[in-house]
Amino acid sequence: MQRAEARLQLLSKVSTLGNSLDVERVTSNLARLSLPELADWCAVDLVENGELRRSQVAHKDPQKAAIARELIKYPPDLKASDITRRLVSLGGVV
Repeated sequence: MQRAEARLQLLSKVSTLGNSLDVERVTSNLARLSLPELADWCAVDLVENGELRRSQVAHKDPQKAAIARELIKYPPDLKASDITRRLVSLGGVV
């Protein structure tokens, strides 16, 4: 029962993502909302002009959040990583 309630709460939170048209705000909320139900940390990458840009990084542990934010400087290289390219293409972007 608790798991089902947690899923409903997460769905309720996710439904608020469409309240803004600001990409940075939406990706920030997306990263934050994925914690801790789905993961310990989350990075949100956007494809812009065929390149990946790391938009947001969040961590469930506030002490580790600063370290996670350092990752924002190092987005995956779409051209160098076959797995990244395949994952992005699955989303219909590349």
